[in-house]
Amino acid sequence: MWQNRNTVMVRTPEKYDWKESIVGLSLDGTLVRTKTGNPIPRNEKDWEFVYDKTVEKIAEVSRYASIAILTDDKRIGAGKISQVLYRKRIDNILAELATGGIECIVIVGTQSNCFSKPYTHLWV
Repeated sequence: MWQNRNTVMVRTPEKYDWKESIVGLSLDGTLVRTKTGNPIPRNEKDWEFVYDKTVEKIAEVSRYASIAILTDDKRIGAGKISQVLYRKRIDNILAELATGGIECIVIVGTQSNCFSKPYTHLWV
């Protein structure tokens, strides 16, 4: 499910029901935040949804649009956090979304380049 493509990690479900529209969501600060209140997660379990009804709202949208989570974490490319740990955190978030019948594509920029904020190449 996870693939490395240059300086980008991509996670796609084995079977994915592509829709005509795509809704792109940012991860940290938009979809999830840390439970500890720290700006940087301490581990793969240090997250919670920003809003109580996140799963329900995304489930509504996923009926007519494919859901893509786009984010970056330059700590991966700098060797400050392992890909394995980062992937576990994402997989935990996706497991919770799956309880609402939601499947997502995840695209993660791992270095400070055109695939990290503020650049938009993750969309290309």
